[in-house]
Amino acid sequence: MNIHFKEASLFSKLIKATIVQLEVGSPLYGLQDEYSDKDILCIYYPFHNQLYSFAQTHHQLQYKAQKTDYLFVDVFTFIRNALSGDSTLNFEAIHIEDLPNTALGFLYTHRTYFYNYQIIKAYLGFANRDLKQYWQQPSDREAVKKYIHAERGLLFAKSIFQKNFTLKDAILLEKRQKFVSFSLSTRKEALKELQNAIDYFRKDVLTKAIETEKLTRYMLPSHQKEIDTYLQQLKSLPQYHYTQTEYFNLDLFYTVNENGLSYE
Repeated sequence: MNIHFKEASLFSKLIKATIVQLEVGSPLYGLQDEYSDKDILCIYYPFHNQLYSFAQTHHQLQYKAQKTDYLFVDVFTFIRNALSGDSTLNFEAIHIEDLPNTALGFLYTHRTYFYNYQIIKAYLGFANRDLKQYWQQPSDREAVKKYIHAERGLLFAKSIFQKNFTLKDAILLEKRQKFVSFSLSTRKEALKELQNAIDYFRKDVLTKAIETEKLTRYMLPSHQKEIDTYLQQLKSLPQYHYTQTEYFNLDLFYTVNENGLSYE
């Protein structure tokens, strides 16, 4: 979920604090079409007063500029979200091939550190949610999107578990093309089959793996320490120095903490 804002001055400030910009969304999976939006994830260094505030949130900030949605998340929240499952988008971002050429390239190098129980469980949860929402969609296009999102959730959960995760898999495009041509009865069968596969993986594979300690719950302590060492090196970046003197208005976070998310 994202916190929407419209202030151009805040947008400009966040852009100046941004360490890395990455295109995310359907192009990552090879599933974009002519109706797909352009989404840019901006990972920024948090402002000085933000670091010293209790008002933390896993939600990301969103700013719409013409046909592009900009998503902002500070680098520390970005990493926590990628581990906790609060944002599977953040987890996927550490696998983008443009990342190694940036100041956050160490995350790509050590991306397998993030393969844990919580992120797999999150993908299965999203797959379940999207599958249940299939019949509630206003158009067939949106319904098909929900189905393929559920398929992707299960596929990603399995590939993380097997440690062969990849963002693009031709099987997703093939499944979408087949599903579009299915009759109503065949679609119902496909949805039921997918639900059974999700349930089986969650109950008979994932649960057993965590019970037998064959899967990391969060991140090994030695790996956590290593990632923190890399983060300390970001203090040499110009974005770090910029954020030490600029003020970040935390009213958006205070309001969300009290009232939850709202959309205008």
